[in-house]
Parts: sequence; C-alpha cells; structure tokens
Amino acid sequence: MNEIGNSHIAVGGEFTKIFDHETFLSMLNSTDEAGVALKFHLIMEEFLNIWCSKIAGVEDLFSDLEFVPFKTKLQIAKNLGMGSDLFRAFGKLNVTRNKYSHRLNFKASPGDLESLSTLIDNSVPEAQVLSCCEFVIESSGLDQDGVRVHQVHGWSSSSSKNLFIMCALLTIKATFWMQEEFNKRGIQYTLIAGLPQHDGQPQP
Repeated sequence: MNEIGNSHIAVGGEFTKIFDHETFLSMLNSTDEAGVALKFHLIMEEFLNIWCSKIAGVEDLFSDLEFVPFKTKLQIAKNLGMGSDLFRAFGKLNVTRNKYSHRLNFKASPGDLESLSTLIDNSVPEAQVLSCCEFVIESSGLDQDGVRVHQVHGWSSSSSKNLFIMCALLTIKATFWMQEEFNKRGIQYTLIAGLPQHDGQPQP
C-alpha cells in the first residue's frame, strides 16, 4: 500500500514529526503489535515535546538534556496545563508501551486495549469524533503485481490495527485540543506546510 485516503496534506512546522506519512503507513501495514505500540508512543511523545516547548516559549525544552522519560515529560505537560483527560490517556499508553518494551513476547489482552480505548474515547469530547470501536480506516494502493487493492480496517481487525486506530484517534484529538489551547493563549504555531503561521487569535 502506498496511499492513505484520497488526498495528502503537507504538514509542516512543529507538527512535521507527528504527521509523518511514512510512519503512519508503516504502522497501518504492520502486523507487529509491539512495533505499532512503540511508534504510537513516539508519536504521542512528540505532542508532549511540542506542548511543553511552546508553552515554555523555547524551540525545544528538552534538547539540552541527555534523556527525559515519557512519564516525566507527561507530568511537565500536565503542570503546564495539559488537560486531565489527555493526561490519563497518555499515561495509560505509557504503561501499555512499557509492557511491550520490558516483557518478552508480550501481547495486549482485550482488557488492556479496552481500558486504553475508553480513556481515548473520553478525552477531548469537543473534538466530536467517532469512538475507537466505530472508527474505520480505509486504505488503497497498488500491490506487487500493480493491481489496486482497497482495504477497510475496523476495531477488532487485530490488536495491531486496534492500536493504529487508537493512535489515529488520539492524534486527531490531541491536535484539536492543542490548536484550541494555542489559540486561547495567543501562541503561534504552524500546522499545514505552506500556510502562514497561526497568530493565536481565533479565526473568523
């Protein structure tokens, strides 16, 4: 597969690492549950980096530090105003990711995935997106024989696909929330490449 959806949006500025096309494509096509979970975790860590740095008014708050654990960044993000609902969802993701990292051949149970999906569903309700179990991802592209293939991935397709769906939804919700907060605080940011920076003021 080499396409997601019917169009591509060039994302730039502070959000470039989050909306990396190749990263999401590799997650969508992967059957490696642990690998998808680790990339999910890294994408959410970029949200923490952006939030903490923009609120602190610096280019990269953590650049001069050798290593800052995800849990520490998450607590700093909360101290800087991160919503409690997102804090809980990110925290649960971190716990889940650590199981993959520190337990050989770990596979998430239905209960593990359900508890994480519930926290994601309950976060940023104003974003008004579907729940994890309702969300469907469609992809199309050419297979090795040049034949166009269309796939639909919904909840329970597999644990790796469920993790990808949760990543997609939490990315949507965190982006929505962060833009709203930046606008409220008058903080400039760039989301779409080639467009002017948002000046933090509500758009007409």
